[in-house]
Amino acid sequence: MVLKVRDEMNRNVKTLSPAVTVKEASEKMTKYWMGSVVITENNNIVGIITERDILSKVVVKGKNPGKVKISDIMSKNVITIEEDKELGEAVKLMKVNDIKKLPVTKKGKLSGIITTTDIITAMNEGMNKEDVKLGSYRDLKVLVRRHAIELKTEIEKNQMLTFVIPNSLYPSDSVSIMKAVSETVPKFIFVTVNKPYFSLLQTLKKHDIPTEGMYFIDASSEEGEPQSGKNFEKIRTPADITEIMIAVDKALKTKKYFGLVFDSVSTLLTYHSEEIVSKFLHSLINKLRKHEVKGIFLCTKEDIKTSMMKNLNMLADYSVDIEKRGELSS
Repeated sequence: MVLKVRDEMNRNVKTLSPAVTVKEASEKMTKYWMGSVVITENNNIVGIITERDILSKVVVKGKNPGKVKISDIMSKNVITIEEDKELGEAVKLMKVNDIKKLPVTKKGKLSGIITTTDIITAMNEGMNKEDVKLGSYRDLKVLVRRHAIELKTEIEKNQMLTFVIPNSLYPSDSVSIMKAVSETVPKFIFVTVNKPYFSLLQTLKKHDIPTEGMYFIDASSEEGEPQSGKNFEKIRTPADITEIMIAVDKALKTKKYFGLVFDSVSTLLTYHSEEIVSKFLHSLINKLRKHEVKGIFLCTKEDIKTSMMKNLNMLADYSVDIEKRGELSS
């Protein structure tokens, strides 16, 4: 069966009127974590606006966002696709135009939106390569790889990074981040409170991610006694954040490691209050900065409104909603 765009698109599309001010648009985009928004009149697509448009055309030029209309800065030549087209055609359009999302139409009217994330999620849920045809599958790999390179660039130029991932996409997106980290940071500490060490090794090897330069601190479960080996240490329980900090400190003092991945800070909220987790992260980030070590923190989007996440984002140099940016690799 050849899949159609309508099979994988999202029908719940938030739009704006061209008469709305940039200030109002920014407020809505911030509220719903949107990197771009489709502009419509009577359900006809008349434009699209992105965060970059607001920054380059309003903020940088010192204009008043409360007085500038969306119609003044929106891009009017919007690339769209009809919902009855094959999924492979959407992939081709994305690759050729280097875009991550496509507004979808039905007889010229807006009916949904489809993103690279939608397509990759479908693949992860069992869609076969044949469903999008081999040529289109290759195009998708190229597009996704290009966005993975952007992810590598952010890791290279920032010291403290926070990646926010929806629960539904956590397995694939966390692997994408690990690939980028392994290609950017030669040796790093991997603190896992999400998955046991032996299971994590299997996942990394399955996706051809080298583990030779990693040191694992496994605080994923309360089963078993504390253990240690050449490249790992098992903490008794994820509830014992003091032991986690001691293990990190010991590894940092060897001066062998250039980064630390923490997967995931959201899991700590199962065992501790937001205040305690926030203090722990503040102390950990200060320690990493002192040793000039990169920190990469993974967390779930479902916790985005917690005070812990707000504090973490303030401490980070770079924070991104992976779903919004679509920075995935496969």
